[in-house]
Amino acid sequence: MGLALATQLLAEGQRVFVTCRATADQQALQALIGRYGAALSILPLDVQEAAGMAEVASAVRAHTNGLDWLINNAGVMSNDSLATVQEADLHQAFAINAIAPLLLTQALLPLLQEGTNPSSSTSAPPLVRLGASKQECRSAIVTP
Repeated sequence: MGLALATQLLAEGQRVFVTCRATADQQALQALIGRYGAALSILPLDVQEAAGMAEVASAVRAHTNGLDWLINNAGVMSNDSLATVQEADLHQAFAINAIAPLLLTQALLPLLQEGTNPSSSTSAPPLVRLGASKQECRSAIVTP
């Protein structure tokens, strides 16, 4: 899903920063670099490591003053049934699926606030939701 989103954004002329952990994802993304060149940056990130999120924020900041989109797409799901799922697997899933996206958003928040036409949703929970119209977007980050 992350690869498809990145491909679509690149096709629309967006600047895209993609984070990934898996080598297979990196190989597929390398093919996109051949097609889109400098419009795509691949940044290594294991969302279970908070230090990596700060490194991603620094790397993005080195290339742009603002970020228009953040698509948190990393996630895990156990194939176990309710009867066999282990507590450790549940903790890992919660850390990756719930906590990591919030921490990555927090690390990138200054860049998101400087994005083109940031707006917040008053109907959203107390977390900040920023967005811009497709025509106004300069750059995006996708975490496949």
